[in-house]
Amino acid sequence: MLKTLMGEIKPIAGEYKFSETIKSIGYYEQDLKWENPEDIPFNIISQEYPDLTPKQVRKYLADVRSKKGACNAEN
Repeated sequence: MLKTLMGEIKPIAGEYKFSETIKSIGYYEQDLKWENPEDIPFNIISQEYPDLTPKQVRKYLADVRSKKGACNAEN
């Protein structure tokens, strides 16, 4: 369903409309292959920014608007 919403595959049936308040949608594919199984996005951000709490790391990863090189996660 997410791939349909993202426009990656055609819908089988029906239609949908995003709320005008939706600015963007993002997701992490479940079938990503990592050379090192420990190199998941959560661990990569945690290692790069060790002062962030787990809650801040999750917020940063969920914030699809954060396309800059800096990490600006807040509580």
